[in-house]
Amino acid sequence: MFKRTGDGVLFEVPLNVISQAGTFAQMYSDLQLGAESAAPFGFPMPAVSAKVFEQLVEFCEQRIAQNRDFFLFEIVVHL
Repeated sequence: MFKRTGDGVLFEVPLNVISQAGTFAQMYSDLQLGAESAAPFGFPMPAVSAKVFEQLVEFCEQRIAQNRDFFLFEIVVHL
C-alpha cells in the first residue's frame, strides 16, 4: 500500500503492517481492499508529516514483532 504524506514523501507499507492501525484497517475493510488486491492502493495524507508517519509504521512493525494480535491503534487527524 502506498501513502503520500503532507510533505510529499511516498511510503510503501505492507498491508499487514499498516492494518495494525485501526483507522487504516477500518478504511481497507470499508473499501473491501485486502492482501489479495491485485493493484496497489494509495492515498494522500495531507495532514500527516513523513516523520510522524514513519514513527507510526515503526510502531506497527514493533507490535507485529511482539506478536500481539490484540493491538488497536487509532489515528486522529485534525485538519
